[in-house]
Amino acid sequence: MTLSELLDEAKKKQGTLGRVAELLGIQQSAISHWRKGTYKPDTTNIVKLAELAGLPVLETVAQIESQLHPEVSEAWQRALGKLRAAGVAASVTSTTLVTATLLASLPSEANAITRHSDGVSVYYVKRRRDLAKRVFAFIHRTLRGLTPAKPAIAL
Repeated sequence: MTLSELLDEAKKKQGTLGRVAELLGIQQSAISHWRKGTYKPDTTNIVKLAELAGLPVLETVAQIESQLHPEVSEAWQRALGKLRAAGVAASVTSTTLVTATLLASLPSEANAITRHSDGVSVYYVKRRRDLAKRVFAFIHRTLRGLTPAKPAIAL
């Protein structure tokens, strides 16, 4: 799936790109910039777009991020393969990659600290701490709601 296809799916589900932009809390012109490739959406917006489009979040994020950031494409593809092969267990790997991608997109001069919660390392960047917390909390809630009997994604 490409970013343009994701935007089209979100538009189909929500009615208009204006509605999609409103739900994302952005200007509609930002969506036009994403489609043209002038700017790239951050991981949080990709997650929200997948939800608005009714698509599997982790698989969609892996597909879009591997296209937007070719330098980590192989890592995303490996994670996606594990996700498909191992279901819920591989979802934890994808969660780590989403957090790592968030960190990679932040300014290099930002100071990072590590906190441990339930045995999982959570990385916070002081300047963008709230964003990282919201994304991690969303992914954590999503994974917590999955059980081994319920597949992580529809194949």
